[in-house]
Amino acid sequence: MSEVIRNTSPIQYLHQLSCLHLLSSLARVVTVPPAVVEELRVGRQRGVSLPDLSALDWIRVLQPTSSAVLPLV
Repeated sequence: MSEVIRNTSPIQYLHQLSCLHLLSSLARVVTVPPAVVEELRVGRQRGVSLPDLSALDWIRVLQPTSSAVLPLV
């Protein structure tokens, strides 16, 4: 399977539906920018049911290398 790059929404909603495992079955590695990790952390602090990505070995956190894409994340 391939590698995919995700934003917060699919991770959040799949987790809340107890279906986050589906994402790992669709892609070998899921890459997220640090901003996604931060958004999920803030949401957990506010009491929202969100995953801790550091507990998932199939998620890789990677800083975008192009400054042109930074405003998009």
